[in-house]
Amino acid sequence: MRSRRPVAVDVAHHGGFGVTTLGITARDIFCTNDHEATVVPELFLSGFDDLVSVDLSQLLRRMTSIDHQLLYGCPNVTAIDLLTPSRASWSSWDLVKVGDGCLAYLGSLTELDLGAFSRVTTIGNKFAFHCSALTLADLSGLTSVRTIADCFLGQTRLPTVDFSSMTNLLSIDDHFMHYCYFLTNANLNGLSNLTSIGDGFMSGCENLVAIDCRSVTRLTAIGDHFLASCSRLKDVTFTGFIKLTTIGSAFLLSCVELATVVFPREQDECGSRIVHIGGFFMDDCRSLTAVDLSGFCGADGGTPVVGPHLLRGAPGLQLVTLSF
Repeated sequence: MRSRRPVAVDVAHHGGFGVTTLGITARDIFCTNDHEATVVPELFLSGFDDLVSVDLSQLLRRMTSIDHQLLYGCPNVTAIDLLTPSRASWSSWDLVKVGDGCLAYLGSLTELDLGAFSRVTTIGNKFAFHCSALTLADLSGLTSVRTIADCFLGQTRLPTVDFSSMTNLLSIDDHFMHYCYFLTNANLNGLSNLTSIGDGFMSGCENLVAIDCRSVTRLTAIGDHFLASCSRLKDVTFTGFIKLTTIGSAFLLSCVELATVVFPREQDECGSRIVHIGGFFMDDCRSLTAVDLSGFCGADGGTPVVGPHLLRGAPGLQLVTLSF
C-alpha cells in the first residue's frame, strides 16, 4: 500500500536559487497516493537563501499539521503571510499542530501575525527561534494552544509580549523566550490555566523591567533558572502562585536590581504548599532588603526541602520572614 505522507515539493526548481517571492497552495505538495496532502512536509521551503516574501495563507487553510522546519533557515525572508483575506474564516481551519523548528532562524523577519493558528493546540521546539530582527509578534490567535515546547520565540528583538489570549495553555517547556535582550515588558495574565514551566523561562532578558503574572493561579511547578539574570527587573509580584509546590534551582538568580518581590503570604488563602525549593534561590539579588516567605508553609504544614545558598549574595538583606 502506498504511503499517504506528503513526500515532495518542487515549487522552486531544486533549492529555489534566485526565487524571491512565492505563493504556495496545497497543490504544490505532492502525495504518493494522489490524494490532496493535509500535512506540510518536513523541511518544506527550508534553505531558500534568496527568498524574501512568501504567502502561505492558501496552503495552511487546507493543512492539519506542519511537520518539522517549515521555512527553517531562510535568512532573507522579511514577510510571511499566514492569513486568509478574512479573519472570520479562521474557525474553519483544521491546522492543529506545528512541528519543531517552524519559522526558526529567519534573521530578516521583522513581524509575525499568528492569527491563523487559532486552532493549533501543540507547538514544537524552536518556534520562531533566533529570528534576530523580529520586533512585533501578534499572539492573539493562539487561543487553543495547550503545550509549547523548547525555545519558543527565544533570542528575538521583541520589546513587549502579550499572552492574554493564551488561556488554554497548560505547560511551557524549557528556555521559553530566553535571551530576548530587548524585551522590556511581559503580560502573562492570560495564562490562567498554566500548571508547569520548564527551565530557563525568560532567563537572560537583561532589559526586562516589568512582568505581570498576577492571574497565573494554577501553576504548580517551576523549573531551574526562572527569570534568572534579568538584571533590570526591580519589582515583581507572585501573589497568584498559591498552588505552587516545586521551585527549581536559581530562581531569580542574579536579578541584581530586584528590590521588591511579593509572594503569597501566610494569611492569604492557602498560601503555597511548597515541597521543594532548589539551590541558589534568589542568589545574587544584591538590591534586596526584605522578603516575606511566610506563605511557603510546606506540604501539610511541614518543612519544604530547601537547596543550598538560599538568598545568598544579598548584602543589604535585613528581614526574612519564614513559616518553616
